[in-house]
Amino acid sequence: MKVEVRDRIEALEERFRRGLHRLRWPFNGALGYGAGLSLSAIEQSQNTNAVNSFAATFFGSSIQSTASVTALAIALCYLTLPALDRRSSRRTVDVSYYEAIKKYVGETAAEDQALEGLAWGLGRTVLSAPRHAGWATKEIRFRVDQRVYSFQSLEREDISSLSGMDLVDGYRGFRDEAFRGQFATDGIKYMLVRRPTSFSDDIGVTLEVRTAYWSQLQYFWQTIVPQVDPGVLLGLASKGGEIPFPSSLCLHLVVFSAEGTVLLSRAHSSKWNDHPESWACSIGEQLSIDDIDRPDVDCARLWVERALHEELAVGAGEIDGEPRFHAITFEGDIANFAFVATVHLILSAEDIHARLATSNRLDNEFGAIDFLSLDDIPAELVAPSRTYHPSSHIRMMYAYISRRSQVELRHGIAKQLARART
Repeated sequence: MKVEVRDRIEALEERFRRGLHRLRWPFNGALGYGAGLSLSAIEQSQNTNAVNSFAATFFGSSIQSTASVTALAIALCYLTLPALDRRSSRRTVDVSYYEAIKKYVGETAAEDQALEGLAWGLGRTVLSAPRHAGWATKEIRFRVDQRVYSFQSLEREDISSLSGMDLVDGYRGFRDEAFRGQFATDGIKYMLVRRPTSFSDDIGVTLEVRTAYWSQLQYFWQTIVPQVDPGVLLGLASKGGEIPFPSSLCLHLVVFSAEGTVLLSRAHSSKWNDHPESWACSIGEQLSIDDIDRPDVDCARLWVERALHEELAVGAGEIDGEPRFHAITFEGDIANFAFVATVHLILSAEDIHARLATSNRLDNEFGAIDFLSLDDIPAELVAPSRTYHPSSHIRMMYAYISRRSQVELRHGIAKQLARART
């Protein structure tokens, strides 16, 4: 049986089961009807044959026959309820959901052995928080490796599409020519040294980072990534040991307004190197030395506060509650790593719009904003209403989970998938 047909049958069965639980009066009416006529038939059976008495009472006329058959059918439906409850308790949407979403995720995330967690589009989870609430900022530690990245690390890997390439010399040539034509300066970024771990019995997470130059990242993204399957690079990062390719650890910060809506921002058309005019959920900020140069402070909190200040002109005192970090994700389009976090503001959507319209920002990377209801996220994942940045979908998923649950997310997406098939 096709997955689509099975899904529809199971959906109809589930609606039928819920209807039986919700409407008890048909069952009570059928029982009352049967009990009343049975008493009458028993009284009449004292003077005549019992079978004939029951037949005459229940099926004496066409109206009685219809009513009796209807009452019997209703009673039988309710008698199936315990069995339907048992089937429902064992059934989840997981198998059908897994099959259906494969067309919405990249090949890397759709592989049968890709078991790390949530994925959508070109984004997939590398490490998720052991708790639904995510990591508190004080549970995130940074360890700085003083070594600077070298492409010799990637040259040592057996990657067929890069066979014979001198990556070290190739990078030098790119840095001295193409890069200088594109960028005025060559800044320092911080790459993830190895895939971190976090477990329920040790919920904190330590991020080991080291320096990579912006020119190294541009060479990697512009020259190497187009030649290598992203699944190969993700495999190198997941196998343990040091990650052999450069990255720029980025904060993907989902911002909630006071009403609980999610901020969306549209990149300027001039942002040629990162999907111009696409919509992001909500803002991004790469890790900086300013965030981690004082190990005695809450570095992750500083990272969030700096992102809000530079991108939205929002101060630390306008944060409602505590920011939470939910997952490290892999951006398949550029083979980069990002930390997805959520933050709630005391500012309404109208306040945020007014702030941006009347303030200078240190980073002016977007020219328009919008707000998305949490309830609309499943629909936006399945049938987007606009062009999103490739990382936005998985950010939306974690935004939804942070306020609801994984179960609600699966069922919400499954509902939208069913609508898309009709």
